Amino acid sequence: MLIFTGGDPIKRADIYSLISLAVSLGLSTAITPSATPLVTRDALARLKDAGLSRLAVSLDGVDAETHDRFRGVPGSYDRTFEILAQAREIGLPLQVNTTITRRNVDQIEAMAEMLEATGIVLWSVFFLVRLARSCGGAHRPGAV
Repeated sequence: MLIFTGGDPIKRADIYSLISLAVSLGLSTAITPSATPLVTRDALARLKDAGLSRLAVSLDGVDAETHDRFRGVPGSYDRTFEILAQAREIGLPLQVNTTITRRNVDQIEAMAEMLEATGIVLWSVFFLVRLARSCGGAHRPGAV
C-alpha cells in the first residue's frame, strides 16, 4: 500500500496522476488530506476515478472543541465530518486517524462509539509520547 500524506497532498497538482501511476503499478493507494476547502466532492470523485483505495482523515476528539484545539484550526471538526459524508456518498472506503494525548485520552470510548456509526474500514490510533530532549535549555511545560 502506498499512502500519500503530508502536509497536504491534495495541494499537489499532480496528485491524481500520481495515484493513477501507483495503481497502474499494482499499488493499493490511500491519501490523508487536510480537512480544508480543497477537499471538495469533485476532488474526492477525481481521487476515486484515479483508483484511490482509501481516504483517511484525522479526527482527534469526540467534539469540535477538543479536535479543533488539537489541530489549531477552528471548524476543522465540522469540515472533517463533511469530507467523511461526501466520501461515503461516492463510495470511497474511509479510515480515521486519531492521535491520543492527555487532552483526549478520556474520550477513547466515546470516539469508538461515535466512529462505529460512520462506516469506516479502519480506525488508526496513535499514542503521542512526549520525549525529553535537549533543546538548548528550551522547555515547554504542558506541551501536548
